[in-house]
Amino acid sequence: MAERPLIVLALILVLFSIIPLNCAAARSSIRLNEQDNGRSLDLSCGSILEISLTGNPTTGYSWEVAAIDPNLIKQIGATEFIPANSLRGSGGTLIMRFQAIHTGNTRLKLIYHRSFEKNVAPLSTFEMILSIK
Repeated sequence: MAERPLIVLALILVLFSIIPLNCAAARSSIRLNEQDNGRSLDLSCGSILEISLTGNPTTGYSWEVAAIDPNLIKQIGATEFIPANSLRGSGGTLIMRFQAIHTGNTRLKLIYHRSFEKNVAPLSTFEMILSIK
């Protein structure tokens, strides 16, 4: 009789090794930029999506998520700014990173705007349709 619990435990361990518990296992990284605006993209669950966009935070403008399904994809870390040169107030590249956390389809929309300006259209937008598998 003592063998029965061991067999059940062994079967449970085998099942958990076959069935993915979440999609963090696959960690491929995909890099995108302004040229990818409007594109549809297939992602593997667990993939990291890195989007590099031109901007200048010293002007008050910033890239911000305007539409996303947080059950499927989440932003990881803060937006990173890499200046184009060492001059104060210069523009550069803003990098946002996202991770696919569940299968499904979602729209990702980023807007470049001044968050303190209400009822003003964004200066620029970046939009994609993501299919996470």
